[in-house]
Amino acid sequence: MDKTNLNKPNTLFVGEALPTLTKLVTQEMINNWAEVSGDFNPLHVNPNFGKTTFFKTNIAHGPLTLSFIIEMLTQWLGKAWISGGRLYDVKFVSPIPPETEIIVGGEVTNIDYEGSQKKVDCEIWVKNQDDKLIVTGKTSCRI
Repeated sequence: MDKTNLNKPNTLFVGEALPTLTKLVTQEMINNWAEVSGDFNPLHVNPNFGKTTFFKTNIAHGPLTLSFIIEMLTQWLGKAWISGGRLYDVKFVSPIPPETEIIVGGEVTNIDYEGSQKKVDCEIWVKNQDDKLIVTGKTSCRI
């Protein structure tokens, strides 16, 4: 599942909601991320091992979650994000077990005008299908 609600930033205002991106995080995604990253920690790729941990399940890699934030920001801001977007103050609040639907979103918190360019600052978040917070952070980009 991959749903995106795109709202292109032609006119922005403080308090505006960022577009949302919804993903179903599957064990296959987690395993594919392990292949790409080389991180085969059993906490991520071995469901039986995951059952023995504090989490009682295996969990997705943190950078996999970050890739969904970057995907949403790239779809929203396009080349501006790719050429100069900044993600910072990221905090991982909760883990993501396999078969969890997540929603990536955020809100515009500040807009500065620098000549012909705008610099937009945003709070970003990732939540699960139960509205439980998974990741928080901030982003800025000149558009």
